[in-house]
Amino acid sequence: MCDKAPIDLIINPNHLGAAQGKLFLNEGHTQAEIDNKLYEYYEFRLSKGTLSRWNLNENNKSSRKGLNKIYITNSENLNNTDFACMSGVDGSLSSLGYTYNATLKTLILYRTDEAEMNLTEMRSIHFGNSSSHLNLCNPQSQYYRFESIPDLNSTFVTANVSSLAPNA
Repeated sequence: MCDKAPIDLIINPNHLGAAQGKLFLNEGHTQAEIDNKLYEYYEFRLSKGTLSRWNLNENNKSSRKGLNKIYITNSENLNNTDFACMSGVDGSLSSLGYTYNATLKTLILYRTDEAEMNLTEMRSIHFGNSSSHLNLCNPQSQYYRFESIPDLNSTFVTANVSSLAPNA
């Protein structure tokens, strides 16, 4: 692995907007790296405005290299994206920059401070348009209240809930 070259992740979703793939990173110098599990190995899954990351090598505790940018191709439906963030394994949220390239029909996600997205700290990335998607980058959007107390004694229960987010 070249330490100076940035790593960009290119995702080409299917017609349903879903994709999955694996990323393997090592120094590429010796067989001992493989034998001693001194490599990074991740699985990524894209679905409905969330890119999730799983660490497939539990021996790997720190990332030697991060992601520079994430390109989501064939994403004409993401042309009006107005939020993007990375949630960390520690529960933190970090805003991400986003640019839609209409010519390439590609959404590009990146950190605005020009740092790389650390792979071992990343849990998932959320993005979308807040008028049609749940904005998981806004913590208030994840809290709801019951409009009335549902009757739990009946066979079927209907409950009306509303978001506590100011613009929901």
